[in-house]
Amino acid sequence: MTAGPAFPGVVNFSETILKKYILQLAVTILLLGGMVICFNWIVDPFDVYRVVRKEGFNAYKVSYEHFARLAKVIQVEKYPKPGLALGSSRAQLGIDMSHPLWDGRGGWNLAVNGANMYELRRLLEHAAAVSRLEKVVIGVDFYMFNIYAFKGFGDESHFFADQNGHRNPWHRIRQNVLALCTGSAFFAGIKTLRKQDPMDNNFSQDGRMLTDRERMKVIQDGGFNKKFTKIEREFASGGWTPCANRAFSYGAPSGLNMLDEFRKTIELAVREKIKLYVVISPIHARLLETLYGVGLGGEFEQWKRDMTRIVDQANSRSGDAPVELWDFSGCSVYSTEAVPTDSERNKLMRWYVDPSHYSVELGNIMLDRLLGKESRSVFGNRLSASSIEAVLEEQRSAREEFRHRNPVLINLIKNNIFQYGQKREKRCEGN
Repeated sequence: MTAGPAFPGVVNFSETILKKYILQLAVTILLLGGMVICFNWIVDPFDVYRVVRKEGFNAYKVSYEHFARLAKVIQVEKYPKPGLALGSSRAQLGIDMSHPLWDGRGGWNLAVNGANMYELRRLLEHAAAVSRLEKVVIGVDFYMFNIYAFKGFGDESHFFADQNGHRNPWHRIRQNVLALCTGSAFFAGIKTLRKQDPMDNNFSQDGRMLTDRERMKVIQDGGFNKKFTKIEREFASGGWTPCANRAFSYGAPSGLNMLDEFRKTIELAVREKIKLYVVISPIHARLLETLYGVGLGGEFEQWKRDMTRIVDQANSRSGDAPVELWDFSGCSVYSTEAVPTDSERNKLMRWYVDPSHYSVELGNIMLDRLLGKESRSVFGNRLSASSIEAVLEEQRSAREEFRHRNPVLINLIKNNIFQYGQKREKRCEGN
């Protein structure tokens, strides 16, 4: 005969209490989870649901920049438009989606900070899969193509397809989980509610960073001369390459290759019948001089030749030249804009926010050139096999003229390169 529990009533009572506790805990967790979801849906810190947008409540999405790689991927799918801008923070700041280039139909500024060429190809793939794109402007920058600056693959579970082109049937669920159900989204929502001063508004509703806000931040931080010097030193110490030997390479023979990613991007646009403009961003002449000063001028010019070759090949196969490659990186009346001195720290610049980032005003002139309008000086050249060498020669001459007119500045840049160019520590292949 099997013995029963010594105190059956106590055991049954304990089991009842435990079950009740577990049930209450489960209900509490579900309620809290539901509250977090509702909170994130209404406050909408990533600007993807747009249920409520009210001044003083949630109109300014102060966490948008930090989560732009998630938010913009969702936005371009939920609210498809025929126009698209891609690139780094330079394009994010300078390309206006209300410009006449977009035919009054608007578009999304899908540019993100620190983008590389692989990332731009993946963003274009996603946008082309979820919307009917007609025009795309891609702002390309030299550093995007250096494999040594590649920091690894990010989360792409919320993209329409994976890296191999296989459709991800759960990507919409993943988008909603990331935007509604995470602690990061919740705390971003709290931050949104707490920071609703107009000065906290960094982005337009089509994804462009606001130039005026960035200008005011420069003034608040000590003025444009301080900002320019800081950025130039950062680039001298590793902005284009983190390698101690200043190595620049598109990729390893058996791995990811950024020039190949560019080719895939061009082929995708041609295949999808998208009118594509590729623009080399207009950096300030001081930063251009820094680039040549660190010994990357030859690689910079070869990069332009390589892109020209790929674009020409794509256009020759398509027959109707759907891709245009434009170079705005040379010295011009815009890129040689005088930088206010420390004694003029409250003075604004018109064409630049810093030596790396052009303003929306200069971005609009750049887009005007794509439409065929003439600028008031030589600004922007369309590159092709027949024009590339002449353009490079013109740019060398313009750069030499800038150097001749600004000997004191050139010496300052040389000193920055000598002092800060020694800080690279990464060992790269061949070092």
